[in-house]
Amino acid sequence: MGCICLSYIHNSSLFPGFAFFAVPFWTIAFIGLFSTINVKSFKLAKLLKKYSYEIYLTQGISFSILSFFELNNWCFLILSLILSLVLGTISQKVTLAITHR
Repeated sequence: MGCICLSYIHNSSLFPGFAFFAVPFWTIAFIGLFSTINVKSFKLAKLLKKYSYEIYLTQGISFSILSFFELNNWCFLILSLILSLVLGTISQKVTLAITHR
């Protein structure tokens, strides 16, 4: 997943057509890994499961915000995850507040 993020930042891939192989591979590997883990014992996994849709929706916003700053690759990767978590949490709380009126 880190290779995909780093290739997105540099706007270049490891080889032509890298995304056609990497994205499905990482998706299947990620789903396979999480299907074998007992989610009840991992707080981070429970958090990601609870806010996964909101993180997906706000990921582009965090990429856009962080692209204005000159960050190295790993800093961009970690900050985008943190900012996506924060924005996803806020998004879900606002959505729940609006729907439960």
